Order: sequence, then C-alpha cells, then structure tokens
Amino acid sequence: MNCQTWLNVNPSILFGEVLYEYTNKEQDMIQRCFRTGNCKKLLLRVNLIIDNSLRELPNKIQPNVLLKFLKKKLDQNLSSKMPNEQKKLIGGGLFQDFEWLPDSYDNYQRQKQEERKLHDQLMKNISDKPFIIGTDNYKCTNSTEIIQILGKYQDCFMNDIDLKNYVFPFLNVDDPYEATKEEILRAKWLEENKILHGEFKPALLDKGLERVTKQQLPDIVNYIKKVIMIDWAEVNFIIGTNPDSFIEIKFDQKSVDTDLGLKAYMNTMIATHEVISQFNLKKVLKYWGFRDDKHVYFMLAPPWIKFNPAHVYHSILSMQQQLLNAQDLKEGAQQTHSNSDPNKSISTTNLYKMSYQLNKSSNMIKDPQLYSKDIDI
Repeated sequence: MNCQTWLNVNPSILFGEVLYEYTNKEQDMIQRCFRTGNCKKLLLRVNLIIDNSLRELPNKIQPNVLLKFLKKKLDQNLSSKMPNEQKKLIGGGLFQDFEWLPDSYDNYQRQKQEERKLHDQLMKNISDKPFIIGTDNYKCTNSTEIIQILGKYQDCFMNDIDLKNYVFPFLNVDDPYEATKEEILRAKWLEENKILHGEFKPALLDKGLERVTKQQLPDIVNYIKKVIMIDWAEVNFIIGTNPDSFIEIKFDQKSVDTDLGLKAYMNTMIATHEVISQFNLKKVLKYWGFRDDKHVYFMLAPPWIKFNPAHVYHSILSMQQQLLNAQDLKEGAQQTHSNSDPNKSISTTNLYKMSYQLNKSSNMIKDPQLYSKDIDI
C-alpha cells in the first residue's frame, strides 16, 4: 500500500530512471544534412518547419550546441505570427476585381485632334504662315483654305514678290536628276535579271578559270619583258619562246655588271613578283644562269610542261661530263688515263642506265634545248 502511494506521488523519478534519453539526435541531424540526394526535408508538425540543410547548421558545432540551436528555432517558429491569407481571386482564380470604365469609340481620334490644335497654336506663335519645305511638291493646306503651292527644288524662304517673278530652271515634269537615277536603277535591274542562278562557278573544286593556258604565253613573255626593261634599263637582252614552249631570256654579258646579282634578281622576280608569281613559272635548272663566252641564259617553263627530277639530274650530269671531256681534250690528256679513272667509268655507266630508263618510260617529258644561241642581240 505504501509502495502504491509512493508511485502516485513521484512518477517522474521512476520513469527518469527506467527510460533513458536519446543521445544520438545531433549525430542523426548532421548525417541527414550530408545524405545523398537531400535538398530539403520539411517536417510539418503543428505549423512547424524544420529544415534539414547545411545552411541551417550553426557555424561552430560543439556538444549540445545543435540541440540548443534547434530549441531556439522551435521557439522562434512558435512565437512568430501566421502569414496573412492570400486574397481570393475571382473569375476562375485568374483575375482580380476590377471596375469597368466607359471608353468612347472615337477617343483616339479626339486625342489626335487636340494634339493637332495645340500644334497649330504653337505654329501661330512663331509665324502667321506655316513652314513649307521647298523640296515637297504638294499643296500645303490649312483647315480652311489653300495657302501656297511650291515647286520642287524651290526656295521655301523666298519673299512673295520674288516668288511671283521666280522662273524654274527646268521643266517640272521631267526632272533630270530623277531621270538619271531611274536609268541607273533600270540598268541594274536588267543586269540582275540576266543572272538566273547567281554567279558562274565551276563544278566541284575545278580551277579552270585560274589555270594558265597556252594562249596566255605571248602575254606572259611581254609582261616579263616590260618588267626587266624597267628594272634593268641599261642591259641588252632578248626574250622569246622556242618551239617547245619554253621561255628563253638571253643577256649580253658585257652590259651586266655582275652575274650573281642578275641571277638573284631573276630568282626574286619569279618567286615574289605580284603578277609573274601568279603564272606559276618553273625554273629550268639546266639553263638557269647558264653562261658561254659572251652571254648569260635563263630558261623558264610554263606550268603545263611536265618535269621529272631524274630527267633534270640526268641532263645536268651529262652536261658536266661533256664539259670535263672538252677540258681533257684541250689539255691533251691521254685516252688511257681517262679510261683508267674508276670514278669516270662509274659515272658513264650511270648516265647510260639513266638515259635508257628515261627514254623507255618518259616519252611525254621534253628535254629542254637552247634555240637562242644563234640569235644575235
């Protein structure tokens, strides 16, 4: 009996000893904030919003600090007032209440009429007569009467006395200025109507319009001649084409100060000249800067002539061998001594093999020959 009475008197002491407190609440709250896919969790309990997000955590986290912060937030939510209810909308929840005001049909016309009257009043304050632009060919009228008629290109600041005696310099019907403009526009329209589908363009990547042809060879020779005559006015030379379409330039060695300067000039002209570089001319190494006793020769090949590097190499070697043989004959060397030279025998064999292969496989390739040796300057 006494035990039962004691339980009725002090129940909190007994339950406090039996039921322990949940001590991992702070840990669970922090863990929910860092959970994957957690943006915001809202727990609605008696108009109470608990936001489980990182921004709601305190800056310094210590033991029991998070619980105190949560308790403080709960007290603030309880003490705060409920938000005011939103005003109810009518008309299906789309429009608010409005008052209908009558609007006349001609309200816009009346407004423009008042603006025009105000404009006329301001014009009368400046002058009794309205301002009329002389280049406008129409009758300027007022609300009551026709005031004035001005012709096109007529001075709008002319006095009434001078205006009566004014004579137009040309007929007002056929204006020469406008007639010229109309003729220009008409010619432009005719040219545009001739073009059916835009500008002419070759099919695919064909550069047929930019390609240098054989018909342009005389123009190329004349242009090179003019350029050399301007830059080397004191030098005697001739220029022309041979039957194989090669361009030959023959300089008089006496009129040239230095052969190296002339060769450097020719290299620069072909590579960097604005117009000549567009002709895609190629140097013939066999006769590029070739010299004899009295003249210096330069040979150019147009782009439609094919070249083989082996053919050029063979021609240079054969030329060198001919020069060596000529020197040996002048010096009176013995034939046995020339045959005993192993290097010369090897070069002779290589030249024979190269000439045989070239004559067999490359019949279309032309071997350049000088035709201007016998022509005098």
